Amino acid sequence: AGLLGGPLVACSPMLLWFVMPSSRITQMKSKTAMTVDANNNNNMNVLTSNINKKTRNHNEQQHNKAEISHTLSVAYTIAGIVAFIGYIVNVSVLIKAHGLDLSSIWDELWNSADPTVAFMTIDVSVLFVGVLLYIQLQKNGSKGVVKALALLPFLGPGSACAYVLSIQEYQRAVSLEVDAEKDR
Repeated sequence: AGLLGGPLVACSPMLLWFVMPSSRITQMKSKTAMTVDANNNNNMNVLTSNINKKTRNHNEQQHNKAEISHTLSVAYTIAGIVAFIGYIVNVSVLIKAHGLDLSSIWDELWNSADPTVAFMTIDVSVLFVGVLLYIQLQKNGSKGVVKALALLPFLGPGSACAYVLSIQEYQRAVSLEVDAEKDR
């Protein structure tokens, strides 16, 4: 776990290298640049073009934010799948070793554990609470925390939190897209 889990947690932002936003961002930038050039060639509409530029810039920013949120949603989904696989493997190893004897599991994780295992137990607990606090800080965070805690026994801590964060980012992307369309 120390050789694999620690680096995987630290390197999880590298998912964003592989999950690219759609090409819509670059398409919008090129359309905006062409429109701005066309407007700048007409000296009589300078005031109008400045207002249009500000509106286009705002719409472009809204679309870019929506793309980023959508990309984060996909990255959280991938991280959640990886976390779920790890959770299933850990639970199956735990059941093979200890059955469903909770006192034996508690002894192995805390009472008679090596200091490294006890540290990892504390580390995982604090990390989970930290992610729950991060979820709480999001819009509708209380519902997200309750959902993550409800899904905890079924998906595991990492996958439950990743699922909730993925849904939150997807909802944010949809909201930003709707706002950008209203401003047109």
